[in-house]
Amino acid sequence: MIYLTKADIIAVNHYVLEGVGQTYRGIQYPEGLSLVIEQPQMVVFGHPLYPTNWLKAAYIMQKITKNTSSLMAINELLF
Repeated sequence: MIYLTKADIIAVNHYVLEGVGQTYRGIQYPEGLSLVIEQPQMVVFGHPLYPTNWLKAAYIMQKITKNTSSLMAINELLF
C-alpha cells in the first residue's frame, strides 16, 4: 500500500488554492497534518484501524475538508 505523504497533501493543497485564486500561506497546525498522514496506517489489536482504501480515503477527506468554509472566511479576513 502506498500512502499519501506530507508533501503529497501539501501539493494537493497548493493545486486547490491556485484553482480558487488563493495563495499558500503555510501549515496552520503541523501536528494535525501528521495525524492525517499517520492515522490511516494505524493498526489496533492486530487489525487496521481503517481496513479498506475507501475508509482510509474517507478519513483523509473528512479531515482535510473539515471547516473549509470557515477557514476560507477567516483567511479572507486575515489576509
